[in-house]
Amino acid sequence: MLRQKIQEYTARCAEIKPLAEKMAITARMSNIGVGTLPSQQYVAQGGAQSLVQTIAVSTPSGAVTAPPVAAAPVPNAIMLDYAPAASLAKPEAYAAGSELGERARREEDRHHPDVALQLHRMALEYLQRAFSLETDAGLRQRIAEALRTHSARVEELSMRGAYLAQQQQQQQQPGAANPLHSVQDGQPCAGCGQPIDAQWRVFQDKAYHYTCAEAVVGTTREEVRHFMLTAQPLTLRATLPKKRFAPGETFRFVAIHLDNAAEKKVQCLAAYLLQTETTMTMLRTPQGIERKAKTREAKLGEREYYGVNSQFPMVSGATDLAPAHAEFTVPGSAPPSEAAGPAASFVREYEMVLKAVLGAPYAPVKLSFPVTIANP
Repeated sequence: MLRQKIQEYTARCAEIKPLAEKMAITARMSNIGVGTLPSQQYVAQGGAQSLVQTIAVSTPSGAVTAPPVAAAPVPNAIMLDYAPAASLAKPEAYAAGSELGERARREEDRHHPDVALQLHRMALEYLQRAFSLETDAGLRQRIAEALRTHSARVEELSMRGAYLAQQQQQQQQPGAANPLHSVQDGQPCAGCGQPIDAQWRVFQDKAYHYTCAEAVVGTTREEVRHFMLTAQPLTLRATLPKKRFAPGETFRFVAIHLDNAAEKKVQCLAAYLLQTETTMTMLRTPQGIERKAKTREAKLGEREYYGVNSQFPMVSGATDLAPAHAEFTVPGSAPPSEAAGPAASFVREYEMVLKAVLGAPYAPVKLSFPVTIANP
């Protein structure tokens, strides 16, 4: 019996090994020059062009779908050697898309937005291929979230490029005023202290690299909930001071506004850090080797806010919660955000969640802020 089990295990390992080797895709950068993606011929055009948003939606049957990614021109800066996306199976396409996404984030950290924009666009193409072939609902949802993230980065980086081109054009015009004239190449970044290059952002009269600015610039979210037989909605709006936090760090929400025009009883406001860990495993099925995702979620550091002067429970009206009464401490034991293993086989992500707790039978109104937990 034991010998039979060993033989079965050896046979499975022999089947999985070639597939694992295929998933270990490595990119090779060619010489600087004019080139197009091997997977798709793009027409080089001047200026920046925004990409059609790739938004995952739920059909009535519950299946996740995503519209196709629009082809976007790639700058004449670099040519990457990847196999055409249309020729790859879903594991290889997902591996290539994940690797390209990691490379794009590294290029943003190195303050190379043009290269990062190209890599994000390529990641969209390969992830779209993997999405079209994936049948597992959980994995499709995960790929759809990655598509939304890369689409948002493409749009933001494209807008930055258009803005910088406009500023450069204004500088070349005689007598044109530059509102950011105080920022010079070589000036130290207020965040990391490294010299400012051609890509920068001014916040509160201080110059930052774009990636450094994300550690100090806040994010605003708003959720509007409509109820049956109620003409007016309930609106929850809040601003997070930044997107990057360290374990054990305490911060305050910049602003929290609640407009209870729906006249539904709001018990209190609550906040917590949502940790999501996704592990990819390879399983043998009658159809062959399939990837399965196992996701674990945990709520960390949950706390409730009641304001002052009997702000809550609140039945009607509008109120603003002062920052002094909306503090949150990131648990010191929270491990950092991570994407590790071949083809990002293990991913740890975080979201900062703020919710208005309603009385039964209504579900809470939630705001979600994607955040990064840095290494301590």
